[in-house]
Amino acid sequence: MGKLNDFCRAFPSEAAVQQESALTKLQKQAEQNKEQQSSLQQKLQTSMAGREETADRVAKLSDVAKHEKELHDIQNQLDQYAENDPDKIKSMKEAACIAKDAANRWQDNIEALHDWCKRRFDGMGEQLEGFFKENGYNENMETFA
Repeated sequence: MGKLNDFCRAFPSEAAVQQESALTKLQKQAEQNKEQQSSLQQKLQTSMAGREETADRVAKLSDVAKHEKELHDIQNQLDQYAENDPDKIKSMKEAACIAKDAANRWQDNIEALHDWCKRRFDGMGEQLEGFFKENGYNENMETFA
């Protein structure tokens, strides 16, 4: 019995093997992260080389900020006049024409349905009129010009 016990203990368990592989994987990842950090630090140092705070740089940065503010102000003025944009007005007119045509089609359909119901349900005229009035239909409705 002792020999079998020693034989089984000679092999690592599955959990131990998984833990070791996870440990080596994490160690490799940590090493890669350190390398990436050092390369990014070097890039940062090289990019900051030409960005020392000089009087000329400060003056140019203030000019840039002034021009950005001016651009923002002009954009706000332009937004105020956006309501009077000719293209927008034209598209609104076109949309109004489309809506008017659609309303006229609906009116024609309602009239056709009203006439059909009168012919189909001959003895129920009062009930039909009540139904149509209840739902907003009036025989004196006109189409939109």
